[in-house]
Amino acid sequence: MVGYRPTQIRKPADETEFEKNCVVLFKELLNDPNVSRVGTRGQGQDGVDIKGHRDRDPNQLVGIQCKLKVGNSKLTKREVDEEVKKALTFNPPLNEYFIVTTSKNDTKLQQRALGHLEKPRNPERVLIHLPLLICAEAGNARTGGVLGH
Repeated sequence: MVGYRPTQIRKPADETEFEKNCVVLFKELLNDPNVSRVGTRGQGQDGVDIKGHRDRDPNQLVGIQCKLKVGNSKLTKREVDEEVKKALTFNPPLNEYFIVTTSKNDTKLQQRALGHLEKPRNPERVLIHLPLLICAEAGNARTGGVLGH
């Protein structure tokens, strides 16, 4: 691709920096300048660190859970299941849900996440979860290849 230069984005130093970076990213992805962090560290947040509305539509609430992983630590099936379960209790109900992580993409985790979409639930609570390797793939996120709709 002419003019394309791959860029390595530095992994955030801590969870707060990671969440702040995700706010900036999701303001663009959701087309919502009001994307913001939910509460503060240590408060119960029902699986949602960041909230926003797709295309500024108040009826399209999006929740985002941020999972910073350092060294060789990885996002686990248990974490995915626990976060999705908590997000189902978020009020008001979410229309979309993302778990973003700095750990490596994992096919089995993505399949597990998609499995959550097939479970019966209140139709107002449609959750979408795809792990996102922000450090390596942030440049691809605008294409829909990582996050999709």
